Amino acid sequence: MSVYFKEEQGFASWILWVMGLATLLGIGGVLYQLIQQGSVPESDSKRLDLIIVSIFTFLALFVANLMIFRSRLLVEIKNGFLWYRFIPFHFSSKKISRDQIVSWQIRKISPLVESRGFGYKWGPNKRSMIMKGSWVLTLVRKKGPKLNLGTQRPEELKKEMEKFMNPIEEY
Repeated sequence: MSVYFKEEQGFASWILWVMGLATLLGIGGVLYQLIQQGSVPESDSKRLDLIIVSIFTFLALFVANLMIFRSRLLVEIKNGFLWYRFIPFHFSSKKISRDQIVSWQIRKISPLVESRGFGYKWGPNKRSMIMKGSWVLTLVRKKGPKLNLGTQRPEELKKEMEKFMNPIEEY
């Protein structure tokens, strides 16, 4: 199996750690106040309800943060196909052959304006998978929506896409 290009990206980690820590401290503070003082609710049943809501809120935020921490974008060019996978949304890699691609372009974008932010974004005619930075590989396919795959190595990806799309040279 020959891999000609491989890139794996995750979100910028320091931002995620700050977000996770703020979530933990906020929920922990609410729980501590409810358990120690119990001054907010008038009855024990209301106090128990607030504790249960706080615990479920914490668990929901914890799972959301965990999904964000574990998110990865994998892009590979190997064995005549372009493969991509966005973890945790794709359980296996998706492949695109060169004959499915109408046009492609490496370009700089503003992710907040064009793709509504970072992460996995989908719409009826477009999918964007951008982890960080502002460079994307844009693919227009014969079937399926337009695809934006983020990259931190635009020059190398452009060189490999040119080789990949050349039908004379077997890739």
